[in-house]
Amino acid sequence: MENQIDEIKSKTDIVSLISEYVSLKKAGRNYKANCPFHTEKTPSFMVSPERGIFKCFGCGEGGDAFNFLMKIEGVEFDEALKQLARRAGIALKEYHPSPVEKQKEILLLINEAVAGVYHRLLIEHSSGKKALDYLKGRGLTLASIKSFKLGYSPNQWEFLGKYLSKKGFNLKDVLAAGLIIPSSRGGGYYDRFRGRIIFPIFNIRGEVVGFSGRVLESGEPKYLNSPETPIFDKSSVLYGMHLAKEEAKKLNQAVLVEGNLDVISSHQVGVRNVTAPLGTALTFSQLQLIKRYASNIALCFDTDLAGDSATKRGIEIAENLGMNINVVRLKFGKDPDECIKKDPKLWQASLQDLMPIYDYYLSSAISRYGLDTIQGKRKVGGEFLPLLTKLEDEILRAHYVQKLSALLGVTEEALNKTLNKQKRVSGPVNVQKQGEKVIPTLVREEALETYLLALLFQTKKNSEGVETADFNKEKLRTLFELYSKEGKSFSAKEFASSLSPDLLPVFDEIMLVEIEDYLLEDDEKLEKEFIRCFYQLKSLNLKRRLKKLEVEIKQAEILKDVVKLELLNKEFRDLSVKLKEFNE
Repeated sequence: MENQIDEIKSKTDIVSLISEYVSLKKAGRNYKANCPFHTEKTPSFMVSPERGIFKCFGCGEGGDAFNFLMKIEGVEFDEALKQLARRAGIALKEYHPSPVEKQKEILLLINEAVAGVYHRLLIEHSSGKKALDYLKGRGLTLASIKSFKLGYSPNQWEFLGKYLSKKGFNLKDVLAAGLIIPSSRGGGYYDRFRGRIIFPIFNIRGEVVGFSGRVLESGEPKYLNSPETPIFDKSSVLYGMHLAKEEAKKLNQAVLVEGNLDVISSHQVGVRNVTAPLGTALTFSQLQLIKRYASNIALCFDTDLAGDSATKRGIEIAENLGMNINVVRLKFGKDPDECIKKDPKLWQASLQDLMPIYDYYLSSAISRYGLDTIQGKRKVGGEFLPLLTKLEDEILRAHYVQKLSALLGVTEEALNKTLNKQKRVSGPVNVQKQGEKVIPTLVREEALETYLLALLFQTKKNSEGVETADFNKEKLRTLFELYSKEGKSFSAKEFASSLSPDLLPVFDEIMLVEIEDYLLEDDEKLEKEFIRCFYQLKSLNLKRRLKKLEVEIKQAEILKDVVKLELLNKEFRDLSVKLKEFNE
């Protein structure tokens, strides 16, 4: 198995893998991005294609392709192994899934079989004709129906149980998948979905994890979803996101709508960065999923966002994740599907007419309370000001205080006083995110040593003039010694394979240090940068030695050791001259 793991690593393009989750930009020999594991405005997440590793210098997360997939997908090693093996086209010879993983595999197979039979019943069988006519009447094309694999569950009590039994599936597993329900009369099961249009729910990898069924005839509930199962957690899934992710990444924007038909209608007219939560209350997991692909969200919900506390909580989470939230102002109708039916161009125009979320909140309050009376103004201010206490961006907060001041005819000073009182009552906003770690900043000397080695290792530059004594940190000193012996034949891959386990992670971090493109493209500029860094490091070392000499000189004076004092004073003078030369 070890050999296969190494083979999978060697055949996995880590840049391609991570690019499916975050937007990487070239940074010298490496790539960089905002870290997907914690909130940051300045990219500190680095990926080395040469070493097949990643590292965030902000939160400390790092490792290889396996570590990345396990962290980003929240899966165990076995699942990451399977996924990467599939990507690499490698058949696992000795893979033995755990009981939990084995059950998940079975449930995915069951769901795939169910999605397949329901889909065939819809588009090929007479029992699904009424459902198919309904969908076509709603404006859906056969291509869209196939793309989203829509289906129809016949209005029979035991259709699915019997079908899956014939396929060799155990009914206990079908029950665990949430597709059948134990009969209250005992001794049997009946189908959960009967006489419904079926919307398979896919995870981000395109696997069917659950179902949503819309009643075709009269009946309640109108929509029925799969229950929570080992493979389905509705708070972590977004409908249609598996098809929306590429366009969302390309546009750096995800459009969130309420209904499944809104999603399908939008994709059908070419607006494909559209997805829907399974319920309007956005969760932390759903927003983290969106943030892998886009930092901008456009909300198009058929509810008053300012009055829906669950949706407001989701918006606050998005704000704390550093996402930019806007609201879509529909040009026609109550939802995207209705707007698209009228004219697809109206939907496209609506997406160009976005209102920032705080403008929406203010506009909503004004429309409900008005500004004609002092009571109305008080209610507008009372509703809107508490929202501003949660804003981290001081410029944005000042902008809305100024705007509210003009609307209410109240001074900014008075509003800021009220705002500060509310902030004291509510307490400071905790912006530290799940999994975020506080990493101490490298001291300047160690940072310089690391950067100097990065210049050497990443450009294979000659180390002439640099000495082992220039490195104060032992592991960096050892790496330099080993590099010096390699000469022009240095190969990062071979060098890494020869390192001891304690040195390898240090070397990998050095290989992830960002070297600006212009240095790699211009030998003269690289030489200047190398000399600048080299002299700064020498200067720091000299200052450290001079401080040490000061202590030794004082000790020699106390002991009246004339010979030693003379030697120390001479060394101090020589080093002081050298330091002056370096500084010049």
